[in-house]
Amino acid sequence: MAKKIVKTDLDFIKEIIANGGDSVKKCYQCATCSVVCNLAPNNSPFPRKEMVMAQWGMKDALLKDADIWLCHQCADCTAYCPRGAKPGDVLGALRKITIEEYAPVKFLAKLVSKPAMWPFAFFLPVVILLIDLMLNGKLQYLVNPQALVNLSIEGEHSTAGKIVFAKLFPTVTGIDIFFLPAALFAVICFWIGLSNYWKALNSERPYPVMFQGSIIGLFASIIWEALTSVRFKLCDTMKVRSTTHLLVFWSFVGLFLTTATASVYEWVLRYPSPYPLYDPVKILGNVSGIALIIGAIWMINTRSTLKVGANSSFDWLLLIVVAGLGLTGMGAEIFRLMNLASIAYWTYFIHLTFVMFLFIYAPFFKIAHLAYRTLALAYSNLANRGEPDGLKE
Repeated sequence: MAKKIVKTDLDFIKEIIANGGDSVKKCYQCATCSVVCNLAPNNSPFPRKEMVMAQWGMKDALLKDADIWLCHQCADCTAYCPRGAKPGDVLGALRKITIEEYAPVKFLAKLVSKPAMWPFAFFLPVVILLIDLMLNGKLQYLVNPQALVNLSIEGEHSTAGKIVFAKLFPTVTGIDIFFLPAALFAVICFWIGLSNYWKALNSERPYPVMFQGSIIGLFASIIWEALTSVRFKLCDTMKVRSTTHLLVFWSFVGLFLTTATASVYEWVLRYPSPYPLYDPVKILGNVSGIALIIGAIWMINTRSTLKVGANSSFDWLLLIVVAGLGLTGMGAEIFRLMNLASIAYWTYFIHLTFVMFLFIYAPFFKIAHLAYRTLALAYSNLANRGEPDGLKE
């Protein structure tokens, strides 16, 4: 029988510790974590084996381990660990490292990986928006936003004397020409990163030989899990996270539908914004925005009062962006209705900064979890890894 040589990467162990897995060396392999985890399938459970590999610095094996994504960091393992280790935090660090490893643009992943780099990360979308304003001849209005009120949008004289955000960022030359390429960039980066990860997963154990069933049914079940947050509901210690995640997730869905419908208004129906408060699009957008703010504040409060589990910078950056999107989006509308031009336009500029940040960095920070976790769940099901007992009922 051939012997397998374990390659220990000491730098990788330091990287795990630096990214929030500082308790990795406390583990003494009692397997309590795997026993209490309601998300681990009976067939080859986690996170005990991941803790072993992390302690040994087995980088290649861990970066090809789909099980790190099956963990939802609900902190049950942390709550019951007799040694004070935090396996959920270790797996959280591994997920962060995995995203950086397979990212097609490494320096963008580095910008969002450490709090000290966040000002530089936000500097990029600010510069893009300033270039946008400069090319449209609107840069000077940041100094004097009140002057925008007296302008009229070409062909729409009724906008004179009103606060209309399209006066600062015109729909075509100010929004579409910059934000659509940013969205396309995010899609391409996601595709490359996920493709690299999929190849890495299948380099260890190709799935087609083991899978029995419908591919359509497979992904339908995974999408249903994402829409209902069913796995989060299996957690005990942090059961509330199923509610907060669902609230934020569906808020984003509502805001996406709002944007899509507004595009139809603009391009097909030739019905420009701003829309009256009773318009269905405005109602959907406002409800989604309020839900996003509530979800973000709830998440922040949960993290702040957390006795067990992760409080990593990776988590906090997502919370900052989510809260920033919601507060500045609703704030811009409120200040517009209050006819406070200077505050309204500046709040709108900050809101677009958060939106551009999300587009540019979505494939490189924690929001990418949704895509990588979906892929890992697909691989796990294709490999017939089995389901947690709670999902079989």
